Amino acid sequence: MSFKTVPQMFQHLVNERPTLKTFYTKTDNGWEGVELSELQVLVEDFANGLKNLGINEHDKVAIIGANSRLWAISDYAIAHIRAVSVPVYPTLIPAQSQYVVEHSESKIAIVQDEIQLDKVHSLINDASSNLQKIVIMDDSYNGGKDNVVKFSDVFNMKDTQHDIRAISAKVEENDLLTLIYTSGTTGNPKGVMLSHANICNNLLSIDVNIKAAMELNPELKPADGIERFVSFLPISHSFERVGGHYGCFNAGMQIYYAENLPDMSFVVPNIQEVRPTFLTAVPRIFEKIHAKIMEGVESATGIKKVLANWAINVGLKAAPYFQRDAKLPFLLGLQWNLADKLVLSKFRAILGGRVAAASSGGSALSPEVGSFFCGIGISIIEGYGLTETSPVMTIGHPDFFKFGTVGKAIPGVEVKIQPDGEIVCRGHNV
Repeated sequence: MSFKTVPQMFQHLVNERPTLKTFYTKTDNGWEGVELSELQVLVEDFANGLKNLGINEHDKVAIIGANSRLWAISDYAIAHIRAVSVPVYPTLIPAQSQYVVEHSESKIAIVQDEIQLDKVHSLINDASSNLQKIVIMDDSYNGGKDNVVKFSDVFNMKDTQHDIRAISAKVEENDLLTLIYTSGTTGNPKGVMLSHANICNNLLSIDVNIKAAMELNPELKPADGIERFVSFLPISHSFERVGGHYGCFNAGMQIYYAENLPDMSFVVPNIQEVRPTFLTAVPRIFEKIHAKIMEGVESATGIKKVLANWAINVGLKAAPYFQRDAKLPFLLGLQWNLADKLVLSKFRAILGGRVAAASSGGSALSPEVGSFFCGIGISIIEGYGLTETSPVMTIGHPDFFKFGTVGKAIPGVEVKIQPDGEIVCRGHNV
């Protein structure tokens, strides 16, 4: 399926798989998801509420919060009414949050809780700011601040009933979809303007790689055949926004939102519960898991330690074959199957036991760590890009990849290395 706008992509998947559950959240009763048909109603009702709050075409709406179902509903609703989302990291200090909201000329800010609310509420009374209202996701809020609306109340704002599908059909591929502010290494953060065409062409270009990754190690697929993904990298960053939030949704995966705790201690336990089939992470995550495994091996004694080291070495010998999707030589194949049964499958179980492939970006993955994971049966595909390229420029293919490289340019994108070493890029993603 080809699509030119985010609403087209969203509506197509809903129509194709209305009963698929996604956007899972951890509750007291376990992980609870929502069917796509119900999600469609939530997105359109929230979009209608935003229209009744005064959001018009091309207006900016800031979203300040951690990864969650409500964050995703907000983003899709904003896109459906031809408005522009402005993701803001919840970890920013008040002055930085205020700068992004003010500079982007956001009319509404959707915030996670009272902590985020307090960071930007003063802008409502600031003559230099466009901010008019704040929507708070936390329904327990009762602080009584002016111009603050609860997220749940927005769904019921139906004084005027807008035809959201008709509005979304008017969205054009060159319309601005989002403003993503980069870190600002040379001063204040810079707002990167990305259109629907930028993001959608990027999604279509990497879709082949994502689907190919899902075909690795078919024996690891869940019995129901549904792919699963745990979202824990910041959704405000272009890597998770496109690779996880949009990319995994478009691929028909069930998305689970990791618990929002102050540190990263929740990630591995959540992954072990969900047992995802695909992961996106930065090298530091893989490095920490690798280090933990190796610490365990080093602390082992006797035959356990000898067996673990033997199995790891067998995996390292097998990794080059896995990297080029080649069959293992007979003897090595026998050794790897034995090593997998005795040791390697237990290493994979740390990530739930079903991860066939993962995507790494943000910085370079060491060949040592990459080869280790490949050897135990988890292929880590590296890519390269930046916010200004939506974000993917190059990516490895699951059937052929080399550690220490970032693959080839995606379809529709050209990359060139200048004589002075500068990397230049042109294409639908810029």
